[in-house]
Amino acid sequence: MTKVISNQYMLKQASKQQWYFFHHTNTGICFKKKLENEWSDYEILLKDGQGDFDIIIDPRDNIHLICQDKLGSIIYLMYNGQQWHKYVILQSKNNKAYPKYFKMLFVNGWINLFYVIQYKDKNLLVHHILDNNNVSPNVIDYIVTSARPFSVSAENSGNIHIYYQDNTDSNKIGYRVYMWSKKTWSDFISIDLENYDAVLPYIIIDHQDNIHLTYLKKSGKNYDIIYKRKPSNSYNKALWDKEVVVYNRCYEDAVPVIMKVDKQLLILWQQDIKVLSSSSDDDGITWRKPSQFMAGRYGNIGLFGFRIPASMDKDNIICDQCYGYNTNNDINLYIISNYLEQLPAAKPEPEFKMSGYEVEEFAEKHKNSFLFPSSNPSVPAASPAAAFLRSSTSQSNTGVDNSIESTKLKIMLNMLQEDLSQTKKKLLELSQFSRIDEDLKNIIDEQYRTEIEKLKVQFQQLLERIAQIEKIQDNIIRTELERINKEITIIKRNNNKTSFTDLIHKVEESKK
Repeated sequence: MTKVISNQYMLKQASKQQWYFFHHTNTGICFKKKLENEWSDYEILLKDGQGDFDIIIDPRDNIHLICQDKLGSIIYLMYNGQQWHKYVILQSKNNKAYPKYFKMLFVNGWINLFYVIQYKDKNLLVHHILDNNNVSPNVIDYIVTSARPFSVSAENSGNIHIYYQDNTDSNKIGYRVYMWSKKTWSDFISIDLENYDAVLPYIIIDHQDNIHLTYLKKSGKNYDIIYKRKPSNSYNKALWDKEVVVYNRCYEDAVPVIMKVDKQLLILWQQDIKVLSSSSDDDGITWRKPSQFMAGRYGNIGLFGFRIPASMDKDNIICDQCYGYNTNNDINLYIISNYLEQLPAAKPEPEFKMSGYEVEEFAEKHKNSFLFPSSNPSVPAASPAAAFLRSSTSQSNTGVDNSIESTKLKIMLNMLQEDLSQTKKKLLELSQFSRIDEDLKNIIDEQYRTEIEKLKVQFQQLLERIAQIEKIQDNIIRTELERINKEITIIKRNNNKTSFTDLIHKVEESKK
């Protein structure tokens, strides 16, 4: 199978903002935003962006997108609620773009990136933890490519499972487990299947850490859709449940996906211009006869990524991909669209919770104890993007306390900048009042005397707040800016040196 699934994604932030990302041949990677009940006109995000890309939302409601440009270099984009930032992760020396099948997971405060690169007529599956200089990009294995060459999901503890076909004579479906506490991958564990002629593995891990797997198995001229379940905390391949045939007589391009909604498991797949679904109410032991969704006449059927942040209520939904269709006016996902509208939104929690969270209180309490990145060259300093990629739990195993304090400081600085911006706006309003004709001022004063007096009090308080903040933070801001500029210089220098070839040579040398 050589068909590449075109990527399109439905997102909902904790702020209730909905996004639709998609790729268009002539305009690159684009997006629309839902404003009230209507979708906006599309905007071009990256004109050189290619058709394979992935998106996630972090706990702070930032949007992260990974893709490649027309020359094959890997590009990372991050939206912090105000603007997009662009970084080059790996440069391509052969200036050739090909499907890399990007996939991102946000685990323990870090973005884990998975992709495929080509080397000597083989395909290497790579694991790359973004912005973590302590963990180098790691080649997991040589794999067989298809419309979906691998599927990845994480346990509650952060251990990552990746399923794929190894590139051997038998092309077995199996998996490896990344033990987060050890930062190492297990050996390849093949799954005992009744027939090894199987393709397109796809998994989800539920909230109890049970693994639900679906794949296609060759049966004569057609394929069967197979389901298998593996109980939680069971790494022994013999403990898989017996396989269940969910459906037969489908083609190789059916591309099944599995999701869990409430207590019901569902498997969806496409057959011609129809989308079929089978469900199970007993955790995969028995499956209902497939039913058909109404399709074809409403819009273009496709496979969508489904993304909502961890701060929203996901207890009843486990879904990474879902079939749906788009029309001129709307985008609809089968089963999930109703949940997308009804999901409760929660205001993103601050990345760090501490006593004295107000700026003055925090600064006064810690003005003599701010910790900056270590001068020890063996401990890399955090890069400018680190504050957006880490959460409070991400440092539990690294021991880099200075990076945590640095990130806290950046949060404080962001709050200060917002305060200063709002204050300047208020002062501008006040200055405009002083230029109004005297007679008009008297009329305004008569009508709005109470409101103006309140504003004056607020302005005076804000002026005092600025003075306090600037007095405390002046040296800290200057030091931070100098350090960040140095880090940006180092990042640019490193980006100009890093390439796919460098990564491959490094892997080959390590195997000798």
